[in-house]
Amino acid sequence: MEYNLLLIIASILFGGAWGSFLNVVISRVPEGLSVVYPPSRCPVCKNQIKPYDNIPIISYLILRGKCRNCKTHISIEYPIVEFIGSVMGLALYLEFDFTIEYLYYFVFVFGMIALAFIDLKHWMVPDSILILLAIVGLLVPAISYFLNYIFYIDIFTSLIGGLVGFATIAIIIILYKLIRNIDALGWGDAYVLSIIGIYLGAKGAITSLFFSVFQASLIGITMILIGKKQTVPYDDVTDDDPIKDKAALPFIPFLIIGSLEYLFWGEKILNWWFNFMKIGN
Repeated sequence: MEYNLLLIIASILFGGAWGSFLNVVISRVPEGLSVVYPPSRCPVCKNQIKPYDNIPIISYLILRGKCRNCKTHISIEYPIVEFIGSVMGLALYLEFDFTIEYLYYFVFVFGMIALAFIDLKHWMVPDSILILLAIVGLLVPAISYFLNYIFYIDIFTSLIGGLVGFATIAIIIILYKLIRNIDALGWGDAYVLSIIGIYLGAKGAITSLFFSVFQASLIGITMILIGKKQTVPYDDVTDDDPIKDKAALPFIPFLIIGSLEYLFWGEKILNWWFNFMKIGN
């Protein structure tokens, strides 16, 4: 496949622009606010952000990370999300070119990024984002099937993947609750893995889970070794709850990282692993 320089630049700018919108989604959706109105404004002085101060990454650098009006520090999270958006916009173009598949997985990837940052900050999974991802994830393959268009994933693989993703986490939750009376994972994890299964199929869901568990374990072990402890920040956790004061990590970001790894490199990683195991034998 040959790549067009103008399309490469366009994909980077397109991803960065949507990354800027994701910042609005990440900050407003957990509070139940509209992502359309009012326009972006400084949370401190309430002044509306001018278009020339809202250019992804560049405006942050020009303003040196401060509001033009009140000089309040702007979180580094904003340019980070915009940068990730630019990288993902480019990665999707390189993987799918500008096709229907590009737009389909653009929705998936950017929805996943929003969920990851919201879970990191609030330990929650907004239903509105999950529902939107589920509708797009099932509707596009369904329409493609009836139009006899050979799509990247067919509707039956998508449906089975969604069910397998949800059932896998559900079984883990139920077994842990029965055996150890603790919540090893949350139902939000089940819904997210179900969405991953819709877009990547059952194989993608299970592989993404494997990737995420492996990476979460590495981070968790590292945190234990350096003595860093993060507890569940729920306000409604009672004193007698088994998870009270337990060391914990938000798992959804790891699930999402695993799903992106599978989307772009999954088959290569699996082929390398199976070849490695053959060599080992």
